[in-house]
Amino acid sequence: MDYSLGVITGVILSALTAWLGYTLNQRHQRRTIKRFCADIVVNIGELVDNLSETREKHRVIDHEFLDLIDVEIGIFGRNREHLIAIEDDKLRRNVRDYLTRVASHVARTRIQLRQFSANNLQGDPQRYPDPVGAQRSQQLAQEALDGAHTTCDSLRDLVNSRGTSLASDLKTE
Repeated sequence: MDYSLGVITGVILSALTAWLGYTLNQRHQRRTIKRFCADIVVNIGELVDNLSETREKHRVIDHEFLDLIDVEIGIFGRNREHLIAIEDDKLRRNVRDYLTRVASHVARTRIQLRQFSANNLQGDPQRYPDPVGAQRSQQLAQEALDGAHTTCDSLRDLVNSRGTSLASDLKTE
């Protein structure tokens, strides 16, 4: 009788310990994923602030900041399957939507900068002697550069309007 009671008690304690360990692990995983996403959102915000500061000082869009934003988005992409641990569907959707929009802004900025470079080369009067074609290429280059700056402004506005609140939502337990 004592032996059976000991076995039953052991089984119950083992099951209880396993359940408790699973529950604590799930909580830890949810907190870790939220912190991970919040860290990415904050890092992107800092990079966009640095990009904006550089643009204001030098009127140049620095490719390194765009590359670093891509790195943050890539890290999220490689770990995206863990996003399911965030139980709040709205919060999960907001994280995914925010990072998708940031990636879209960066991609559009890169496209416009490539158009600027291509048109700027064609507008070089020493390389292309046609003055009308060179002038048109210079105009297209300037339009592309203005578009890239506009897209960077939109990126800054997105990060300022949604990034801070999203990071705070992710940091709440």
